[in-house]
Amino acid sequence: MTDTHENIANECKRIEESCTYSSKAHYNASNAFKKVHYWLGVFMVASAFSAGFDGLENITGYAQYTIYLGLVAGVLGALQTVLSPFEKSIQHHNTADKYLNLQNKTRHFRIIDLCSMTEENAKEYAKKLQENKESIIELAPQIPKWAYKKAKIDIALGQATYEVDKK
Repeated sequence: MTDTHENIANECKRIEESCTYSSKAHYNASNAFKKVHYWLGVFMVASAFSAGFDGLENITGYAQYTIYLGLVAGVLGALQTVLSPFEKSIQHHNTADKYLNLQNKTRHFRIIDLCSMTEENAKEYAKKLQENKESIIELAPQIPKWAYKKAKIDIALGQATYEVDKK
């Protein structure tokens, strides 16, 4: 392998590493936003149901409970709308999938295709991989700091390593 091929392989390793951390962090954020969405929804439905039940039955004799429960349901509904946790979950999940796809393409190129390519073709393909990474970054939602920190811990624990690569 030439020095150019070796440099390209090293750059591929950098792309793979970046994709590993970014995809894991986006999956972490996606999972958290999905949980927020479900918890807001559960409490919103429970509050609305309780307010409706209390209002219909009027068994407590305290109208203010019906009002409070109705307000809680309204606030939770507003939070669901303003925060849009489900949409954020989908955005992070889709971005993580793109990073994982790029990581797989880059690894395949580095391990299988690179050694048989001319320097010019290898440079051209590596440039396309880098451009792909940059386009993902441009459209990706911001990774929350806690999600990135958790990704670093998860990766250090081996959660992003294939069994075949553990030697």
